[in-house]
Amino acid sequence: MKKITASPIKRLIAYIIDWYLSALCMSLSICLFVSIYQGKLTIDTTISKLPFSYALTSLIVGIILVYIYYVMPQWIAPTYRGQSLGKRVMHIRIVRTDGKDVRSLTIFLRTVIGIILVEETFNNASFVLRSVLGMVIDNQLVVYLYYAFCIVSLISIIMLFKDPLGQMIHDKIAGTFVIDTKEK
Repeated sequence: MKKITASPIKRLIAYIIDWYLSALCMSLSICLFVSIYQGKLTIDTTISKLPFSYALTSLIVGIILVYIYYVMPQWIAPTYRGQSLGKRVMHIRIVRTDGKDVRSLTIFLRTVIGIILVEETFNNASFVLRSVLGMVIDNQLVVYLYYAFCIVSLISIIMLFKDPLGQMIHDKIAGTFVIDTKEK
């Protein structure tokens, strides 16, 4: 069976689902550390209220939770290999450019390195990263970095439409592309 590249619309809808659910993972981490710091259970996702050490720990735990969100489906059910919940709902999945299944390391490269650290514009974990950076470097520099990452994200979106496999920057970093899993 020939692998058909997933449509940008399907990828966008899957991304919106995954963005929301991964943002909940990051928010859970922040709420946990705000609660620990304040000594009472609270639902507060304002990371700037935390001292730097708590904020940094919350960021690291949050990124780990986001990563687990993306790999958990394939740990639970091997048939979900390369599928987050959003991708599963949209009947698309990530495969390596050689057509083989992705592994946890590939998901790490694609999600943590590619999406959170390189593209960094449209991801909740990236927003938290910029907030923590703003605690240790000049906020104006963080603003300039944000603009730079907006340009990188725009280039990545253009790549989605121009690349023969629909690869975005995070796909290039991980050596992946997204296919449609529904029979045509």
